Amino acid sequence: TAKDNTTSDSTPALFPEVIQFPSEDGLEITANLYEVGVDNPVIVLCHQARFNKAEYHGIAERLHELGFNCIAIDQRSGGPIAEYQNETNRKAVAAGKGVDYLDAEQDIRAAVKYASEKYNQNVILWGSSYSSTLALYVGATTENVSAVLSFSPGDYLQPEKESLVTALSDFDKPMFVTSSRREANDLTDLMEQIGLEEHQTQFVPEGNGHHGSRALWMHQDGGDEYWEAVEMFLKEIY
Repeated sequence: TAKDNTTSDSTPALFPEVIQFPSEDGLEITANLYEVGVDNPVIVLCHQARFNKAEYHGIAERLHELGFNCIAIDQRSGGPIAEYQNETNRKAVAAGKGVDYLDAEQDIRAAVKYASEKYNQNVILWGSSYSSTLALYVGATTENVSAVLSFSPGDYLQPEKESLVTALSDFDKPMFVTSSRREANDLTDLMEQIGLEEHQTQFVPEGNGHHGSRALWMHQDGGDEYWEAVEMFLKEIY
């Protein structure tokens, strides 16, 4: 739920602030900005399939309270959640542009570029389900990504993309990967093939857990253990 915030000049502002910036092909991306301060670290938040930036309602506010600027984006591969629309998807469909998973990779890269330039620093990239897989590819090939949090990734984008095992063979940035408990064995097998380095970790929930970032939704069953692991990871790297 949006709430009033106060800017430095005491002018009421809507929190979060809705912002727009261009994707790599010029399509306008809509996002929610949760700003703490220009010198605070920044996280780019990417949603799962059929979802939008509203996936991060509650999550972004908690990260904001922890001191992180957050930009939760609408990717063109997504859709509505309840009354919340995916504005980037609507514009892409109207323009006759592709809205498959790989079509959204340029939106994620553009969001990283926008956030990095806005705050003059490298950014943390956070993905959910399909976007968590794309976040790993983007993190491996983009200099201004400092760390990746990946919720329920999978190695399923071949042949259009190389295997994650190959893409992450030299990946030494901080990385946090997790999933539901049901998905954990497959994710463990993938991580063993990649080989985890220092500040790279897989979190396996003790409970059933959930697919994607919704594991952290407010009042979500089992959410506390995910939050404890996420906060521990973020404290280690910042």
